[in-house]
Amino acid sequence: CGPTAILNACKWAGLSYTIKTHHLYLTHLCESTYESGTEEPQFERGLRLMSLGSLRIRKRLNPTYEMIMNHLKQPDSALIFLYWRPGHEYNRHLKDPIEGHYTFVLPGDGTDVRCVNDRRDQTVSSLPLAELKKRIRFLNGEKVDAPRVWLLQRIK
Repeated sequence: CGPTAILNACKWAGLSYTIKTHHLYLTHLCESTYESGTEEPQFERGLRLMSLGSLRIRKRLNPTYEMIMNHLKQPDSALIFLYWRPGHEYNRHLKDPIEGHYTFVLPGDGTDVRCVNDRRDQTVSSLPLAELKKRIRFLNGEKVDAPRVWLLQRIK
């Protein structure tokens, strides 16, 4: 999901990347594997290298709902949200099968945000603002790593 989130952000920024021609390269650049995903330092390196200066990128730990919404209200803004969710079948044997997930997020219609690659059954999905708020509150209170966001703004 890390390389996919980076590709989606770069395409949104106007770069002509495609899954077919760039995903494998980015997967290697980020040292991503199916079993362990993409570690945060490699993700961030891949995001900064692949964006080719077309994005202003600011990383924030423990984002608040207000921080995210204020950012998304700005023109030409989006973000990548790293959070933890119940895991896939391959880690159900664990006591607390939780996995990290990178999601590209765009402003919605005022009642939601648009998430790309957030759900396993849809490429683009709507996340109601109340659900976003719950997700942030839940994650900040859990005993897992706090959520992170990369606040993105297109550079024209």
